[in-house]
Amino acid sequence: MSCWQDQTLPLIRVMIDDLDNLNYSFSDRRLEQTLIVAAQYINQEIDFDTTYVVSSSNLTITPDPSVAPDNVFMNFMVLKAACIIDIGSTRVAAMTAGLEAKCGPVVMRTLRRMDGFSTLLDKGACASYEQLKQEYRFGNVKWAKGILSPFVNSNLFPAHVVGGPLNDFDTLRTVR
Repeated sequence: MSCWQDQTLPLIRVMIDDLDNLNYSFSDRRLEQTLIVAAQYINQEIDFDTTYVVSSSNLTITPDPSVAPDNVFMNFMVLKAACIIDIGSTRVAAMTAGLEAKCGPVVMRTLRRMDGFSTLLDKGACASYEQLKQEYRFGNVKWAKGILSPFVNSNLFPAHVVGGPLNDFDTLRTVR
């Protein structure tokens, strides 16, 4: 295993509640594959300072994000992978649950087993990933500083604006 797997496999196992090392639901290889798919997605969705080359056939990420370390990239990988796994679990649950039908006396009803899965998708790893992605984008937008910086001026006061609401000294004195 390379270093990024050492860092991300324990995290993904916690996120998906696959902690019984005697009876894992997902093998390490399967989780590595999912983490690689997640890395490919986040490379397309988020602009990082480091460019990562992801190989799904070799299960490699170059440069290794754990070397620098790039914890932000690895955290995004784990959240996106957990989201992918949650979506897959929901798909399986949807195929095995949902509708109960009996023939005599006739009973037909929907089962509420899927309610928990929809909550999982709405508030779980997928929602956390999307929220973190937005926060990262807003907090990492370099161009915003360039756009906003000319307007950051301690001399900008409404009284200094020609035709502004505070052009006479008396009004200005009462405001201060």
